[in-house]
Amino acid sequence: MVLLSVAGIIFTFLALISIGVFKFKHLVNLEISVFLLLLAGSSLVVASMPLSMELAMEVCYPAAECVVGGWISIWFNISSVVFLSLFNIPGLGTSWLDYVLPISCFLALPFFALIRVDYKRTAVDNMGYQQVQ
Repeated sequence: MVLLSVAGIIFTFLALISIGVFKFKHLVNLEISVFLLLLAGSSLVVASMPLSMELAMEVCYPAAECVVGGWISIWFNISSVVFLSLFNIPGLGTSWLDYVLPISCFLALPFFALIRVDYKRTAVDNMGYQQVQ
């Protein structure tokens, strides 16, 4: 949740730069700022992906990891198709794209906050580890 929160804050600054709230005197400063913000925000989002996947495995245990991973991949691809299909709507424009990155980070946070995990899979793994010793 911390990674997504910080990424959302970084992407909010990027959106504010994009809509012109923050102004830069020199183009080089703008380019460097956008580059660093995109790099930091994207890195944080990508770093949260394995943790989110691991959380999904814990929540869905005893379902097989390949089944959970498959469902996540299917729904990720479906949402990607829906997102990319929005560009085919005439007159929609692109100004809404400035807000997609921060909203996508912040929108996930309440769902993570509501999850209660029992760590059954970790308990099974630890039991097997203790029997080996």
